[in-house]
Amino acid sequence: MRYGLTASQARFANVVGAALLATAVLALASNLVLLWHAAPGFRCDASGCVGAVKALAAAPDDARAALAASPAALAGFTRYLGSWPVRLGLFAILVLQSLPFALLTGSVGFALRRLGGRAPESLRQALPWLRRAALAALALAIVTPVAQSLRAMLLFPGTPAGPMWWFEVDFVQTGQHLLLALTANVIVWAIAAGSEAERDASGFV
Repeated sequence: MRYGLTASQARFANVVGAALLATAVLALASNLVLLWHAAPGFRCDASGCVGAVKALAAAPDDARAALAASPAALAGFTRYLGSWPVRLGLFAILVLQSLPFALLTGSVGFALRRLGGRAPESLRQALPWLRRAALAALALAIVTPVAQSLRAMLLFPGTPAGPMWWFEVDFVQTGQHLLLALTANVIVWAIAAGSEAERDASGFV
């Protein structure tokens, strides 16, 4: 199957593809910040910006009110966030969550770069990357609530609530993400089937 983009479309695909590849790399590299502190942030005023710890923002939603009402509890939670076991645990959880996202953006980036190359078989070359992107979207929809639940269970021991089992699933949002991911997979299957059908038809010419 011979497929190609116009010159302007190819330039656009190459630029967006490169941006998505950079996003994938940054999504993974940004996790290293957690090894510095589990709740990094910045505080800016007239004199400039300095690093700050956003402990309350990092707390599980159901624990923030208790932490905000008790300076001692908030100070204890801040120390808990700064401990190496917690930092490493949050790092591992965020890596688990960011891997499907990085694979999704990276795969779409590579697919666009293949299409932007305007090779005679550019669509065929892009299809494997589109398949990977569709599967990554499905994995992201499943992994996100799992990672959020693990994160909450890791952080609750540092709050007044103490250790507990916690499962956090937004069924509406997760259902929407799964539906979109399944739709993306079906679209890729349709494109692949159409590509194979056209290649088979061209073989009889």
